[in-house]
Amino acid sequence: MRNRTGCHTSNRVQLAPPAPETTQNEGMESEFTVICPYCGESVEIYVEPDVRGTLVQDCEVCCNPWYVRVSGRGEDREVEISRADE
Repeated sequence: MRNRTGCHTSNRVQLAPPAPETTQNEGMESEFTVICPYCGESVEIYVEPDVRGTLVQDCEVCCNPWYVRVSGRGEDREVEISRADE
């Protein structure tokens, strides 16, 4: 599956090491602003409200793959972004 920029996206659940970049959701349950660990760009991502665990998603700017780890529930959800090649 490809997103609007032509990057490949995947919904595969994978285990990943803890990520250095953590973003806490500020009142919105599904949208997070994260920093790409490859290109350093700020990117807004959407995570379905019922998703928890780790998935792979490509950066909309540079198309490099991230591990996206989703934890917590409701307004306390957090996402951690890390490089998928480490």
